[in-house]
Amino acid sequence: MSQPTSQPQPQPQPTSVPVPQIHGHCDDRFTAVRTRVEENFRERGELGAAVTVRAGGETVVDLWGGWADAAHSRPWDRDTVVNVWSTTKGPTALCAHLLADRGLLDLDAPVASYWPEFAAAGKQDVPVRHLLSHRAGLAGLREPHTLSELYDWELTCARLAATEPWWEPGTRSGYHAITYGFLVGEVIRRVTGLLPGKFLHREVTGPLGIDFTVGLPEKESGRAAELVHARTGPTEEQAALFGRPGAGRPGALLNPGTGAAQANTPEWRPPRSPPPTPRHGPRPWPPCTGYSPNAAAAASTACCPPRPPNGPAKGRAAAGTWCSVRVSAAKRRPAWACG
Repeated sequence: MSQPTSQPQPQPQPTSVPVPQIHGHCDDRFTAVRTRVEENFRERGELGAAVTVRAGGETVVDLWGGWADAAHSRPWDRDTVVNVWSTTKGPTALCAHLLADRGLLDLDAPVASYWPEFAAAGKQDVPVRHLLSHRAGLAGLREPHTLSELYDWELTCARLAATEPWWEPGTRSGYHAITYGFLVGEVIRRVTGLLPGKFLHREVTGPLGIDFTVGLPEKESGRAAELVHARTGPTEEQAALFGRPGAGRPGALLNPGTGAAQANTPEWRPPRSPPPTPRHGPRPWPPCTGYSPNAAAAASTACCPPRPPNGPAKGRAAAGTWCSVRVSAAKRRPAWACG
């Protein structure tokens, strides 16, 4: 009896995901950027995105496309805003540097000279610059901290002030993922009387017309893109990195846990701490915030011309508003951030 011959099995064909219309413009010299944007949609399941690139003082790439929600009911528009997570550490640091440039904040002074409660648990000599450089040893809280408690600025700052550092401040650097905005932001508040988001708006984003807020005003909620978890999990390298033992690591990243699900809720959006709640439009920051080692002076001159202070500021001394001249609307992404 003849044996049935085996039939070749059909090979799975690669699925072709249609690329949504990409809007905007792209200089012929940067067509590779447009190609990568299209590849993100076609090969990596991108939902919606925007990218802007400036070179030689001109905008050479300004592209956007896709959807602003998982249901594909809202197109990603030119003015769609999105939660930008820890990149807000840069603007928060900018606020501190503006105060330092005006003589209202001494980066070498103890944090406790502005925030007396911070002296607890042996932190009386920790300088402000250790907060800015992730070297304060306060990468996370030691006691359990819920999301609802994270939304309470006063409570979170009080717990940070009382917390014993995970390592000797200044001896090592550890990413202050969730605590950075509270630590630097509370110093800003103690000097100016304003939460960092309000100070940023008053001194920088408002006068310059920058589409960036710490927290999302309710009237702008229709512009916000929904965050969706990536379809693929972390790589082996990423999993190993997050699983590596280290002082403060679980507290830094998981106390409390945050992610797309939390960031899409109304509770997440009111103005408070810089790291969790920033929203940024697609057009990048103006030249005055492109950071270099001397950018604090450049930013202060470009967007907040300083008046000579009458000596160093102490306690809750108020910083004056000196924003009177708008600069060019041409904008680019910052080249430096503490994040």
